[in-house]
Amino acid sequence: MKSSFLFLVVLSLTTCAAFAQTKTTTISKTKVAEEKPAFQKFYDRLKVSYWASYQSSSIGQWDYRALDEKGKKYDDYAHNMFNQISFNYNFGWKMNFVVNPRWTTNLGSTSKYPKGSGAATGLFVIEDMLVGFQGTLYSSQDGKFNYWTRMGGRLPTSSASRNSNITIQPEIFSIPSYDFNKKWQLGAYVQLRHWVYEQKFTGRRYRIFTAPYLQYTINDTTKFTVFYENYTQNKDSMSQTGKSPNFKAAWNNAMIAIGKDVTPKWNIMPFIGYMVDASHVQQRPLDPMWFGFWTSYQIK
Repeated sequence: MKSSFLFLVVLSLTTCAAFAQTKTTTISKTKVAEEKPAFQKFYDRLKVSYWASYQSSSIGQWDYRALDEKGKKYDDYAHNMFNQISFNYNFGWKMNFVVNPRWTTNLGSTSKYPKGSGAATGLFVIEDMLVGFQGTLYSSQDGKFNYWTRMGGRLPTSSASRNSNITIQPEIFSIPSYDFNKKWQLGAYVQLRHWVYEQKFTGRRYRIFTAPYLQYTINDTTKFTVFYENYTQNKDSMSQTGKSPNFKAAWNNAMIAIGKDVTPKWNIMPFIGYMVDASHVQQRPLDPMWFGFWTSYQIK
């Protein structure tokens, strides 16, 4: 009986001590959180990541030139890598504020670029910066359906946009997706993009981009994905001269890709693309086929 009483006393004292320790720890953490400077609070809500897309030449005729949307090569289109640094700030709601500086790295020879064409021949070429708000607007109760979107605009930070008198390019980019189970996911990339010339909101140029995909999860770090990219646009046909719209398909590309998490922060996704609209498919079936990859790294 005495031993039981001592056990209860020890247990009570231990519990009280643990409670006191927990209470002290909680108060201490709260105090530390309250004493954080404004910059530290901002930094805690900030995420920084890097993303890049590499485009190569034709697999059938490999050289320094990359393919255009019709599967053709031009001297002023070299192998390149499109780069982006994303600063994503969570201000406490569903939508985060994002700033994406962008640039292109020319990896192929630019010695044959036509003089006076305005083509950027340097190793690093500044592209239009994107700013906007992004986040998951809706998720179903079972978590299978999700709708992510970004509303923003591209600023004329590139020499090409400034030389063309482009003021801004507003756009809405969305990714609806549905998980059938832990292995299969169906989704689509959808973009509505508009070009504003000389501060005039006309129908001179606009684009609708869609890319449905089917994804299969092989294991915790590897995924297999099939894409079909298409964009249809009206380009420079409805201007001040009164021309009628010329809305037509400009890009059709089928892709198969393997995504791999090399580390918890670094992902790479090599792919094979095929330009469906190439006119020389029957004569040279491998020419519209090209290699590329996407890669991303979570810096913070």
